[in-house]
Amino acid sequence: MADEEHIQHCMLYEFQLGRKASEAAKNICSALGQDTVSARKCQHWFEKFHEGNFSLDDKSGRGRVSNFDQEALQALLVQNPQITQQELAATLNCSQKTISNQLRALGKVQKFGKWVPHELTDNNLNQRVTICSSLLSRQNRLPFLEQIVTGDEEWVLYVNLKRRPQWLDKNEIPQPTPKPDLHAKKVMLCVWWNFKGILHYELLPSNQTITSAVYSAQLERLAQALREKEPALINRKGVILHHDNA
Repeated sequence: MADEEHIQHCMLYEFQLGRKASEAAKNICSALGQDTVSARKCQHWFEKFHEGNFSLDDKSGRGRVSNFDQEALQALLVQNPQITQQELAATLNCSQKTISNQLRALGKVQKFGKWVPHELTDNNLNQRVTICSSLLSRQNRLPFLEQIVTGDEEWVLYVNLKRRPQWLDKNEIPQPTPKPDLHAKKVMLCVWWNFKGILHYELLPSNQTITSAVYSAQLERLAQALREKEPALINRKGVILHHDNA
C-alpha cells in the first residue's frame, strides 16, 4: 500500500490533468492497488484544489481555506490578457507559485495571437467580403485565377520580434498582435508568385527602396522567369499582374 503523501501527490497530479474526482480515484486504485483511495476522499481533496489550496498538509482531515482573491485575478486578466505571472504576483502581493496554481485552477492557458498587418474596421471587413464575392462570381463565369501573378515587397528586419502570450480559457481565441514599426536596419525582399509557387524574387541592397527604374528592371527579369517557368501564360493565356502599391 502506498504511503499517504504519495497518494496525495497522485491526487494533485490527476487534478492538474483535468480529471474528475471519481475518475482520479479509479486511476489511482488501478495503479496502486484496490481500495487505495475512495472517490469521496478524492472529492475532498479536489474541493481544496479548486479553492486554490494546493498544500498537501491535511491537518485534522481538512485543508485550510484559501483567502486568495480570484475575482481580482480575473479582473486583471480581463484588463490585460498579456500580463505576466510576475506582474500578477506583484500586484496581488503573493508568490508567483500561488499565481501559477490559481491560473491552473481557473483553467487558463497561454496562447499567442496571430500577427496581423493592422486592425481592420467593420467597413474594411465588409469591403473584403464584397470584393471576394465579386471575384468568385467572375471566376465562375470566366476562369482567370491561373493567370494571376502576384508581386509584393516586404522589409526583412535585422531584429527578433517577440509576441507575449495571453492568459485565456482553453476554448478562447487570442487577440491578434499588430506588427510593430519597422526597425532601422532592414533589407527589402521583392517576390512574385502564382498558384503553383514562387516565380521570381530579389533582395535589394541594404536600405534601398523601389523606384520606377528599379521596378522596370525587375519586370524585365520577371518576364524572363515567366518565359522559362510558365510559357503558356506568355504565349496564350496572358498574365494578370497583381501588385501591391504598384
